[in-house]
Amino acid sequence: MGTARSYPVFGEGERISMPARMLYIHALSPVHVGIGQASGVIDLPVIREKHTGYPYLPGSGIKGVLRDAARPPEGNDAALKLFHKAFGPETTNASDNSGALQFTDARLLALAVRSYHGTFAWVSCREALMRWVRDYSSAGFKNAPTVPSAPAFGGIHVMSTSKLKTPASKVVLEEFDLTVEPAQLAVSTIAGSIAKAVFADIAWQTRFEERFAIVSDDLFSNLCVLATDVVARIKIDDDTKTVAHGQLWFEESVPMESIFASAVMVDPATKGNPTDYLDFVKNATTTVLQIGGKASVGRGLVRVSLQEGDFDVQT
Repeated sequence: MGTARSYPVFGEGERISMPARMLYIHALSPVHVGIGQASGVIDLPVIREKHTGYPYLPGSGIKGVLRDAARPPEGNDAALKLFHKAFGPETTNASDNSGALQFTDARLLALAVRSYHGTFAWVSCREALMRWVRDYSSAGFKNAPTVPSAPAFGGIHVMSTSKLKTPASKVVLEEFDLTVEPAQLAVSTIAGSIAKAVFADIAWQTRFEERFAIVSDDLFSNLCVLATDVVARIKIDDDTKTVAHGQLWFEESVPMESIFASAVMVDPATKGNPTDYLDFVKNATTTVLQIGGKASVGRGLVRVSLQEGDFDVQT
């Protein structure tokens, strides 16, 4: 019989038994990670969680993008050897061993939604925030923020300094007219925690806090359907200069400015210093990356940040 291995346990009050960090993905352009063709109105929809309907980014895609960005130059044999330990060998030798780094799917943390005031909002809900706090705590970070109770379906939580509020203390997101409900302290704490994790620039941290909003779980689910980008694409016939027959289709993308959160871990069975493997991920976050499809039309440009801070993992 094989030796039992310790894998992540993302449960309340528990911590994973391997070195980990939190990874944040901020969309700089609409992101299309698709599922192929569909039979509905949208021909090329984005991939979604089966049970919630929230868009997400598969961990396999995140690993592939970071692998390409972190690859050391040819000739640096020592760095390449460590790189292959971190991400696994090349495809031709994939059966040799698995990589030390393990990536979870990136869950939607804040969806960018059009707002009547303040241009747009970073919108989340209690369900999305509870899952983020659970992962945040399980990954070994201390002092996780408290998630406020969910507002009513027609309500919304924002900070007192929010740019989203109308003079009548309403917030209008898409076609939803929402009433501001009191939860200032909890919203301020959680908005500040996310802002500092995702944005290094203080001006952007303030911008996020002023446009952060929490809506009900049900409304968030609706926005995940109604507030995505859907564009019509066509192919022009070279001879007639009109739309080629059957070449009109609709593509869906997650709006730019949306934020996803993931966890990256190091397999405890892997020999060596875990920080050496995590440094490959950290080094890959210094440039703008591209994830998903439709790269030739500017889709999928993202900024990735790795959160360290008050890291304290039990082993």
